[in-house]
Amino acid sequence: ESILKLMSSFNSRVVENKLDASNLIGIANDYQKTWESFRSEYTAYYDAMTTLIEVDCKTEPTTFNDKLVELRQKRTGLNARVNQFEALLDKYQTGVNAVKDSLEKS
Repeated sequence: ESILKLMSSFNSRVVENKLDASNLIGIANDYQKTWESFRSEYTAYYDAMTTLIEVDCKTEPTTFNDKLVELRQKRTGLNARVNQFEALLDKYQTGVNAVKDSLEKS
C-alpha cells in the first residue's frame, strides 16, 4: 500500500506541473487492482495453509494430499501476482523516466 501512496503522490505532482500523467495513472490503477486481487488470494492461501496444518497426514493421507495440491495451486497464483507487480513497477519506472526526460528537454 505504501507504493500506491507514493505513486499517487508522484502522479499528482506530475499533473500539477501540467505534464501528461495518463500512462502513470493507468499503471497505478492496474497496480491497485492487482493489490486487491493479491490480498484476496493471499487470504485464501492462508486459509488453505491453516486447513492443511489441521489435517493429520498419517490418518488422512488422501485428504492431506488433496489439500496440499490445493495449497500449491494457490501459491502458484500468488507467484503470478508477484510477477504482475514486478511488471507494473517496471512499466511505472519507464513512465517516470519519460517524465524525467521531458523535464530535462524543457
